[in-house]
Amino acid sequence: MEGKKKKDIWKKRGKREKTEVTVLVGSRIKSMRVSRKMSQAKVAEVSGISLKYLGEVERGEANISIELIGRIAGALNVPMAAILENEHERPHQELISEIMTLVPRLDEKNARIIYRMMKILTE
Repeated sequence: MEGKKKKDIWKKRGKREKTEVTVLVGSRIKSMRVSRKMSQAKVAEVSGISLKYLGEVERGEANISIELIGRIAGALNVPMAAILENEHERPHQELISEIMTLVPRLDEKNARIIYRMMKILTE
């Protein structure tokens, strides 16, 4: 009985608490990785971190250091600021410019989906 209690306590201690910041940073890293068609394994290898840790980062379960953000940014070939910036604070024209740089990367199917979404949003 005592052994089981200790095991349950260990599970609770081992689980990391997600925060708004860790979830946001993790989701940006994952989004950038997926948009570049890179596997977690490749990003982890180039960054010099374990695959398991990268998964925790992407789920917002890890409190990642600035150094590791820099290494992951390097692996993704993006500036570190892209992972850390807050789009909600960016000027409107800057957002439009960024959208325009992303559009040419879309395949035909996704371009049509985005087009329909933009038509709905601007009506």
